Formats: sequence, structure tokens, C-alpha cells
Amino acid sequence: VRPSAGNFSVSPTGEDYIRARAGVFESVLALGWHRSQWDSRRVLHVSANKMHIAGEYSRRRENGERISSQQVTYIVTRQGERWGIQSRFGTGKVDSGEAAAAAAEPARQAVEAYFEAFNSLDLEIWADTLHFPQVRLSSSGLDYWQTREDFFAGTEPGRQRTWFRTKLESAETVQAGADGVNVIVRYSNLNSEDETLSSYDAVYLVTRHEGRWAVQARSTYGP
Repeated sequence: VRPSAGNFSVSPTGEDYIRARAGVFESVLALGWHRSQWDSRRVLHVSANKMHIAGEYSRRRENGERISSQQVTYIVTRQGERWGIQSRFGTGKVDSGEAAAAAAEPARQAVEAYFEAFNSLDLEIWADTLHFPQVRLSSSGLDYWQTREDFFAGTEPGRQRTWFRTKLESAETVQAGADGVNVIVRYSNLNSEDETLSSYDAVYLVTRHEGRWAVQARSTYGP
């Protein structure tokens, strides 16, 4: 699953992925690409079967000249005995510090709006804080909704909550572009006495489409 500030693609099989990426090498070779290399990497979260890794890489010409730089957070999972990349949350090309700084605050506000809507128990209000297509990667697997209508017709409307409300504990921007921001989120489920029942770490990709910032993808760790 490749959600990003630009394109959004889903490849159920390896063959689908190959078809979706047809022409990629030809297009970057035409730019003079010789290699890609890491500029930075940061491990955000680790568990026995999942990792969140934020990285910035550059495409370079043979003489080392930089062509472009990209920011991505990789969702790496273990299925059986094999580790692999299941998703990549892309914020787009690395922009100037001013553009990234300008995107951080509306992205954080979009995360706050998401949790406020989630606590409203109103599916319409909740859906208003999302962009579609929408993806969620959790301990139970991957959920994908192509449209708002798919979201309403899925499992969310009848989902039973065993807690009273959800509290956003923190939201930290880890990667920001002009139209996409990856945010580290920590939240807790509380009972009616405001006692913590469980806490979760997550990465939210927040993107801007047609001037509106909203959550595009989520990857969550269990307690």
C-alpha cells in the first residue's frame, strides 16, 4: 500500500505491484539517476512483528549530484518468518524549511480533529476528518476503503467499543512536506472514570487535497 501526498496505489499481489510500478526505472533513468542513498533514518516504533522507520533518501547522478530527495515512513511487518515492507507513507519531495514548517501546524490540527470526531460517535463527522482512499494497518491486519461509501458499508458502523473515550496524548511531526506530513501519535482509551485502559503508538499520514488537510493513512501498535 503506497499512500502519499500525491498518488495512492494498492497492490494485493507481487504481480500487481510489478504492473503498478512499470516504467519507474525508465523514468528515473531519464533524469540521469545512477543510485539512491539514505540521507537519514530513524526507527520510530519496534515490536516483535512490526516496525515504523522514517527515512529520507536522495536520487543522485553518477557524479553524486542530487536530483531530488524524498521523505517516507516505512511500515515493515513480519509475516511468517519473513520481514518485508507492507506500506510506505510518503510526504512528497523534501521542501524548504518554510514549506515544511507551514504544513506542520494544520497537520497537527487535522489529527486533533480526527480524535474529536472519533469521540463524537458520529460516523459522518468522523469520515469528514479522512481522505479517501483510506488505509489502516493494525495488529489485526490491513483495512482499505476506496471511497467514503465503502467506509460506511464496512465494519466501522457496527464496531463495538469497550471504552468510554479516546484521549490524544501527543502528536509529533516527524516528516513534513508542502502537502503531506507524517505524525507520531500516542493515544489512550479511557473508561468513564477517565482511567487509562490501554495506550497505543501510531503513525498518521496527513495530506492536503483541494486545500483541505485530513488523515490519509494510519498504522497502529497495540498496547
